[in-house]
Amino acid sequence: MIKYMLDTKDARTATLIYSNKTAEEIAYKDILDRAENELGIKTVYCVTREQAPASGISAGPLRPGIIAREIPDYRERLFFVSGPPAMVAAFLEILRAMGVPRRKIKIDFFPGLA
Repeated sequence: MIKYMLDTKDARTATLIYSNKTAEEIAYKDILDRAENELGIKTVYCVTREQAPASGISAGPLRPGIIAREIPDYRERLFFVSGPPAMVAAFLEILRAMGVPRRKIKIDFFPGLA
């Protein structure tokens, strides 16, 4: 979707929170960085199984403080959460605990992933 937005110059106010086990697993970082530079689409990288390897990457699991810091108006935003079922469930629980209404959270599971 972001590649399409780059191709069509479709700038939007959006923040992507991208969580991986390690920084090495971050896919399409070049495209995501380009989207930030050209369209203002911010990407917040989180890695859960290593110390932050570089500036701009948070270490540890996604926490409410990261969301509140990076998206101050999070209660007004629409969230699309996509990934393995356990990750989606964890993010949904975090967002609900932060007071984000269920109607503002859209979920999508990657089937077959553990």
